Amino acid sequence: MFWRVRGRPVDLSGSERWLSAPMHDAETIGDSWLVAAAAAHGGTVSETVSGGLLADMSDLDGPDFRADDLRPEIRDFYEHTLSVAHGGVDPMESGLPARGGARL
Repeated sequence: MFWRVRGRPVDLSGSERWLSAPMHDAETIGDSWLVAAAAAHGGTVSETVSGGLLADMSDLDGPDFRADDLRPEIRDFYEHTLSVAHGGVDPMESGLPARGGARL
């Protein structure tokens, strides 16, 4: 109710486009929306058993950030997120179900 009273219309095709989020529009909830969301940003979805949010944190290196300065466990989390999701165990070796990963 708060947002109905205090909110305001936003322009999702203009300066507030960053508020636009992927939406699931099928009758059954699942992960099929990932393909459309990735394609809308020029990306793809691939099934994988390992990987992270970023392949290499040094892709973010710049004047105010150096991946080499991160604590090793922080860098490992971002570069190997899927393994962390499975308790640090390779899902192929553990018998745990592997999940797909989106790459945008």
